[in-house]
Amino acid sequence: MMYVRDDVKKRLCEVRRLIFDFDGVLIQSLHSFRKNIIKVVDYYFLEILGLKGRPHLLIDLEDVQRFKDTGWFNNDWNLTYAAILYHLSTVFRKLVENGVYEKVKRKLQKLEFTNLRDFLLELKTIGIELNRRNISVDDLATDKKSSKFGLESFLELCESGDPEHIKRALVRFFPEPRVKNLELASKMIPYDVYRPDLLRRLFEESFLGGKLFRKFYQETPFFNFKESFMEREEFIPTSETLEVLVEKTGKLAIYSERSRKQAIYHLKRKGFLRYFEPEYLVFIEDISAREKELRRAGVKASLSKPDPTLFLELVKKCASKGFVAYVGDSVSDLLMVNNARKRGADNVYFFGVLSSSQYKERLTNRYMELGADIITYDVNELAVVFRDICGGG
Repeated sequence: MMYVRDDVKKRLCEVRRLIFDFDGVLIQSLHSFRKNIIKVVDYYFLEILGLKGRPHLLIDLEDVQRFKDTGWFNNDWNLTYAAILYHLSTVFRKLVENGVYEKVKRKLQKLEFTNLRDFLLELKTIGIELNRRNISVDDLATDKKSSKFGLESFLELCESGDPEHIKRALVRFFPEPRVKNLELASKMIPYDVYRPDLLRRLFEESFLGGKLFRKFYQETPFFNFKESFMEREEFIPTSETLEVLVEKTGKLAIYSERSRKQAIYHLKRKGFLRYFEPEYLVFIEDISAREKELRRAGVKASLSKPDPTLFLELVKKCASKGFVAYVGDSVSDLLMVNNARKRGADNVYFFGVLSSSQYKERLTNRYMELGADIITYDVNELAVVFRDICGGG
């Protein structure tokens, strides 16, 4: 599929910089990050808590796409956290229904994250209690489809993918006392971008596998994950495509919530780093560092997509004249561009690709509704668009 707005055709050759998302645009992430989300959610409930049940019931690729289509869950750590906390709300409702809430509550009140090994042992004892009460993964998956507490009901309430906003949307899913029970559930899945936690550690070890986790974090892996989703990732654009795009717009830029080390590792391994301008690369570490600065100043803010704050700074830095285009693969990418325009960046286009989505027709419709300027299957087709309209090789 290829769609180009008529007014964009007239000005495409004035684009002076292409800024790329990384996952789903430069790297195929459908079978890496998205499958890792499913693996981590399953591992938490089936292995850490030890609940009985089958894998892939709590979340599947279609559910992941539902999260993505809200525009709030570009960050896969946040998405995984939301999925686990959502299912923990069902656990609490089941405890109340079964009349055993008070006994488990006392265990949860004592739960504290000090070190990973001891914390996981505590979670295991809680899981044993849940198994005694016949709370299974199959039970949690059944509630996922309910009209009152279903996944769709939760996603409709989400107004951000920030962890605090996730909790605000989920609080009504917990039994009374709702706020207190939400706090207890949050203790079961510690998530902190700035300190050691369970969520990020489990996610990163699962995604990287033991060898790459040791390489990137200089730590001994705790979990015994041998498989590496990252090692299976493949580049989407060819070298010919990147040559064409550099010829038309200059060296390329990246704005992504991927880890810098992981992205550079991929670019170097493929020999593609030479196509990108080092000064125009923004990754999750840069976003987290700015958030940390704001926290020190007393401002608690999430700068993840679709917030355009750092994106706007990159636009001003890498293209003072002419047009800029952001090449993204999700609703959150397009919302970020639209938010940048609302803040005065009227020289930014959005070019949407479909190659990372399992539901391409649905994503196409969302792109059209939200005003995408170009829609192509992948980045390689985007090079064809530039050649056809701007001429040359």
